Amino acid sequence: FSLKAAILLIEKIVMKKLFLKTLIVLFILTQPTFSEEKWKITTFKKFVSLEFNGEVTHGDKLSFNFSKKDCNRVNYYFSVYSAENNKDFNTLQGKDLPIVINGVRTWAKTVYTSPFLMGHRAMFYLGTYDANDLSKFFSRITNYQIKIVNRGNFIANAYFDIDHNKWNLADSTKAFNQAINTCKEFNKRRLS
Repeated sequence: FSLKAAILLIEKIVMKKLFLKTLIVLFILTQPTFSEEKWKITTFKKFVSLEFNGEVTHGDKLSFNFSKKDCNRVNYYFSVYSAENNKDFNTLQGKDLPIVINGVRTWAKTVYTSPFLMGHRAMFYLGTYDANDLSKFFSRITNYQIKIVNRGNFIANAYFDIDHNKWNLADSTKAFNQAINTCKEFNKRRLS
């Protein structure tokens, strides 16, 4: 086994990894903005999650997590992927960032940041609400838009190459009802 053969083998492995990473990025970035499944319900150990995919960036999620301890309480989040490779991205964790939701200025708590693909991913907490109240609120909204904005010393585009997204919530009442029922069914099975 010669040095030249070893170098060629390493180059081949590196090229395969680069090719696979490129395919993954292309797959994520070229998702269609429509889907037959506008929402998805997933059951985890401690909660049931209802997720809507973003229309600007498909992988960005609007998430509602129903605690299995109390299916009527919902933790409300959204996530963002950014290809803006700011070395200080992870310093956003724990900070409140300025956002605009359907024209209303407010704040979102950054609860999670991590490197992801060729950039970073962040998750923002928007509060905990009664499931029925939140379902009624969203039943009146078809398009839900969130934009991360500049405020004070915070410059959004220093961290986020795409600072906004929108979600189609036309079926949100049906989705909320199914998520609540999924959570309650789990509790019925657990108690029997």
